[in-house]
Amino acid sequence: MKPPKVTPPTPPTPAIPATALAASTPRWAIGLALLGIVALFLTLSMQRIWASDLWWQLRTGQYILEHGFPITDALSYTVPNNAWVELRWLFCVTILKLYELGGATLLIVFESAMLAAAFGIYAWHCRKAVLLPLGTLALALGIMTAYQRFVVRPELVTYLLMAVFIVTLDARRKGGARRMIWALPVLQVLWVNAHTLFVFGPVIACAFAGADTLSRWWRLLTAPDATPRGVGRTKKPAPAVDRPRAFDIPLCVAALLVVAACFVNPWGVDGVTFPLILLEETRPGHILAKSIEEFTSPFFGGQWGPAYAFGCALAVIGGVTFALNWRRTDLARVFLWSAHVYFAATSTRNLGIFGFVGVWAVLANLNDLARHAPRPLVLFNPTRRLRTAGHVIVAAASLVTAWSILTERFLSQHQEPRPFSFGTMRSITPTAATDFLLSSGAKPQLFHSMRDASYLTWAAHEKYKVYVDGRLEVYTADFIASFLGFLGKDWDRFANESNINVVMVNREEFGLLTSRLVARPEWVLVYLDDIQTIWVRDIPEHADLITRHRIDPAKAWIPKGVEPSESIGGWRSAIGARAFPWYSMGMARQFLALGAAENAGAYLERAHQTAPWYPDARLMLAQIERWQGNEPRATELLKDAGLSRAQLAGGDRMFADLLITSGRETEAIAPLERCIDHYAKDPGGYALFAKLARAYAAANRLPDAARAFRQASQLAPRVVEYHENLAIVLAAQGDRAGAKRAYEQALNLDPRRPDLLVALGELLTQLGSPQDARKCFEYALRIQPDYAPARNAMQQFAQPTPR
Repeated sequence: MKPPKVTPPTPPTPAIPATALAASTPRWAIGLALLGIVALFLTLSMQRIWASDLWWQLRTGQYILEHGFPITDALSYTVPNNAWVELRWLFCVTILKLYELGGATLLIVFESAMLAAAFGIYAWHCRKAVLLPLGTLALALGIMTAYQRFVVRPELVTYLLMAVFIVTLDARRKGGARRMIWALPVLQVLWVNAHTLFVFGPVIACAFAGADTLSRWWRLLTAPDATPRGVGRTKKPAPAVDRPRAFDIPLCVAALLVVAACFVNPWGVDGVTFPLILLEETRPGHILAKSIEEFTSPFFGGQWGPAYAFGCALAVIGGVTFALNWRRTDLARVFLWSAHVYFAATSTRNLGIFGFVGVWAVLANLNDLARHAPRPLVLFNPTRRLRTAGHVIVAAASLVTAWSILTERFLSQHQEPRPFSFGTMRSITPTAATDFLLSSGAKPQLFHSMRDASYLTWAAHEKYKVYVDGRLEVYTADFIASFLGFLGKDWDRFANESNINVVMVNREEFGLLTSRLVARPEWVLVYLDDIQTIWVRDIPEHADLITRHRIDPAKAWIPKGVEPSESIGGWRSAIGARAFPWYSMGMARQFLALGAAENAGAYLERAHQTAPWYPDARLMLAQIERWQGNEPRATELLKDAGLSRAQLAGGDRMFADLLITSGRETEAIAPLERCIDHYAKDPGGYALFAKLARAYAAANRLPDAARAFRQASQLAPRVVEYHENLAIVLAAQGDRAGAKRAYEQALNLDPRRPDLLVALGELLTQLGSPQDARKCFEYALRIQPDYAPARNAMQQFAQPTPR
């Protein structure tokens, strides 16, 4: 009997050495591509700090060094009893020390070094793939995907430590990193005390340990017997086949130690469970997920941006490389890449992490393909000529993008320049406004935006505690909803209940609040620049302040000091940089919000002279000219401006606002009707419907006014004013039943409005329900005993009924 035939194992495909790839590609082409990527990276990372969280994080580090770890909130006057779990304390203390040593410049260098180290670890680990054009393209796309998160924030720690964990664990699975793997639990202790996304550490460790274990068990189940039986006594036994171990003990133990290391933080279990709060905040339907831009995505109602376009390209390339590498697909790699594709698709703030993980996945797949591919394929191992051309294309695209950033073309949509430079952005550093506030003697409490709050916690904490700041986890969802929805409330009552005596208005965040304050004589404007305005309540303690600093925006504006220069020179001018009228445009928008079109026009003229190419300046100046009756100049300004439909709709909206502010409401109907469709689904579109409704009412087009108020109330169902106005219009039309329902909806939102109660009571009287009307009047008097309209209405019931 013949022995069974044993098929010899297939010899492994010889790996393509990195030196061979480098030799087959001109060094100058690889160097040029890497030079372009470095230039792209530096222009995006070495910019002024633009994230406002910097200041409250510096203040947190200062507080911890002075008082120890916090237990309850110490920065705001609104929630002093709320728990303050600050897992970012180590990062806060670190950047405080760096700031004291070298200011914002050292912080920017620190940020750039951390980001470069993260990308560098991935690139070095998969350096063979970087020699391929698709590898350098992936690096460039990763940088462009993550650039919006290139800022001094605790997530820098996550970017770097994720790279260390992934590369170390990946190397361990291939038989390396025998010592480095035991450093991961120590690094996890640093991670849990530096950033709330420390949970990625145990997730990554467990993903690699789990994938390795599954792979080992699969090989155990499919491996041949250790000593196959031969037939015949004269035959030698076949050589033993090594069976894999069921577990990589060091890898599994290291993963368990990483999990245990999470508990090494000042708050113990509360610290470990803290990321669940962040998960809840980003859940669809949560007030923060709906209101804060970085918690949204274009796939779930957010706005599309360049970073998402680059992210999609990186995801597509990643998917293709996984498809080509399916025979050698690593479960941990697939899991981490897929999870971060999902995270990036659901929240803009996750694009940064995906930029790094996406680069690693593509480079790792290319590395496998270059090493094990049985034959060269154009995609991952092209010919010498194609490799050279690919590197040149990547270099050219990277250098052109870097040039567009340096010349203020790529980032010109921001409210101020973000050039290759050091320091902080003025929009997050309201130094002048805060200095004025501190020297003015304005009486607390202070109301402000979240952006301004951060700097106030740093520079004004000794005199003014903040209303709310960027530590969103400290505040409840109901509190945040109340803060974000204050414009829908009775401002006077809101200010009185919170004891607010001074308001700092940030134009970008609280622009609509300006119109509320302008219409209230008890609030006086005392400070104005291109970003902030400061208003104080007209109370005896502010008499001297108001006398010295009152601003009448209707008068010709005379700047209080030297205004910032918008011109450019030196090397920026030499490379073709464009002057951007950031200050003039900011001042123009401030005066437009204040209803001072003439002052706005003066600054728009300056902006147009500084940057004739800038379409927003031309569009806004054209609306001023049209409002003043100078139609030929308006037409000339708009000629060949290349304006989109969205920009033209914005121009109509501005023109309508000018007409309404000057008392020409009926003339505003036409421009409002032209732009209303564009803003119908906009988050702030309800305000436009309300303006149109008031214009219809002024023109005595009551049915149209009722329809527009109804649309406004549907878009903003919690704004009492819209239900109230709808009730008034319906009552004027004779629809008393509809007016009754609208008044009831308004009172459901704000049941302590005596004026609404009296209006509903009078309507119920007309509907023949005197008992219900009397209840309304009585309740109004319980709320405000001296409310004259309710007292007068009650006198009707005291009089004897005529016989």
